[in-house]
Amino acid sequence: GYKYSESKAGSCNGNFLGIGADSCVRPVLVEQAQDPGLLITNGEFVGRWGSRDSVGVEVTDTARGKVSLVNCSFWGPIDRCIHHHAPWGQLTASACNFVHWDNTGIGSPCIRIDSGAAIVQGNTFSEGSLHVLVGEPVRSAILMGNQAASGFRVENHAGKKTQAVANEEDSIGWNEEARKHYTLRLGAKGDSRYLRHWFGPEGKETDLAPNSTWRWTTASSTLVLPVNPNKPYELTLASEVPAEAVEPQSGIYLGEKRLAEFAPGGNELRAKIPPQDSETLTLTLRVREWVPSQHRAESQDHRGLGIQVYRVTLKTDDGPEQVFNANRGEWTP
Repeated sequence: GYKYSESKAGSCNGNFLGIGADSCVRPVLVEQAQDPGLLITNGEFVGRWGSRDSVGVEVTDTARGKVSLVNCSFWGPIDRCIHHHAPWGQLTASACNFVHWDNTGIGSPCIRIDSGAAIVQGNTFSEGSLHVLVGEPVRSAILMGNQAASGFRVENHAGKKTQAVANEEDSIGWNEEARKHYTLRLGAKGDSRYLRHWFGPEGKETDLAPNSTWRWTTASSTLVLPVNPNKPYELTLASEVPAEAVEPQSGIYLGEKRLAEFAPGGNELRAKIPPQDSETLTLTLRVREWVPSQHRAESQDHRGLGIQVYRVTLKTDDGPEQVFNANRGEWTP
């Protein structure tokens, strides 16, 4: 990787064109930069294979200069693509492509701005639950013209110091009828808008096999689902539950109330959902974390997994027979 620091001779500025760092915990680490800045263009940055905490570009709290990223790409086992926590630094990310992040499913943002100033403009993001997190100490954050297939999502703790303009919005238009009966396919395109703290999508999407895609949960994964207020629902969860993931407290939870418990094996678990006061239902799937490589001799999977989930269906008592596709935002023929 590349480390930019300060010696007795001072710190660095310059033009870094077409650089790349493959399989690094920190492909780029900036501890200091001069005011003219580090101008990084056409960079390719890949996280360390097998890591749980790789960061594509980290700008530490000692840095005071400018870091500019243009037309760079980030992929592989990355926790955060960019982490900026320099109170007196300035970051610009423009025309970059963010492919992977949050590789352990803990809910990490693609770009984390804890302090200082930042401009995030004209970038593309793949599927992920959170694109930018802006911390309260940030002096200024301008987020403009970014595209994300399921809508550009920001967690803003800096109030008016953050300006978000002309970013792609969620294209799915929910109405009362659609919320009465719909199915969400895990692992298929468009699922990330409803998920928090899940591992990445797996399988190959096809309309002919409803269980052809899936995601693994962590020990505690969340579903954030649309509902009609003051209406009871029945939930159906299609999953494969490894015996290693089951413990006495395992199950589907609404707050601290368990609605259904998990049993080992492949099944469609059903649960009654009481009426909600709002148009959002938040459910948590809680299980025991297990590592496949520690339980199965043939496995090289060192992740801390939960259960394998294929589909989630919600239906009211008066829901239509036709099913709304929550991934695509259309009615199933």
